[in-house]
Amino acid sequence: MNIKLNLADKISVFRIILVPIIFVLMLLGYYLRLHIVVMISKSYNYHFNIFLIIAGLVFIIAALSDILDGFVARRKKIVSNQGKFLDAIADKILCNMVIITFLWMSVINIYIAIILVLRDFLVDTLRLISKKNNVVIGANWIGKLKTLIIMIGLSILFYFNNLSVLTSSEKPFCPWYIQQFLLVLMYLGCVFSLLSAVIYFYSNFKYLKNDKIKIVKNDL
Repeated sequence: MNIKLNLADKISVFRIILVPIIFVLMLLGYYLRLHIVVMISKSYNYHFNIFLIIAGLVFIIAALSDILDGFVARRKKIVSNQGKFLDAIADKILCNMVIITFLWMSVINIYIAIILVLRDFLVDTLRLISKKNNVVIGANWIGKLKTLIIMIGLSILFYFNNLSVLTSSEKPFCPWYIQQFLLVLMYLGCVFSLLSAVIYFYSNFKYLKNDKIKIVKNDL
């Protein structure tokens, strides 16, 4: 079976290809701990982790490609269900991989990971059921805003996290209030994730037994 990819689809595939590169860089950053210590103040130091910085740059490129593929699809009028599927899958693989890896590195807490990953799993399950019932799902602004907030929050964590902002004491550590401050956008992303999931389920359950094709504005 030959699958034809337009330019926007190829950008989404490119984003998926970047995922294992980011993952390997994150692992190297965690295990090798190759960093440069920069003094922020008398009380705090910034540990410049070279591999995490590079991983962050690659992640930002991947995140920007998400904006680019949507722009290209609309500009060239090549929006398709295949493109929507690839775009959604690329976003979820990218974000969930980073979320799970950050959880393993103890950068984020398990509550954030469970909400974001489990929400995607449940929504994707409902999307598959909807597809079998000829319901085509489109994206709305809440879903887009959720993805944007999470991507910005994850981008920040590559550079500022509980492994990089440490006290200058004999046994360096990151105070809990700094950890929570660095996670503000991730908490906000959780709120929008739950909100979009509630709207998604409410809007789509009534269409699941309908045999006619419907276009439903909702979160991908």
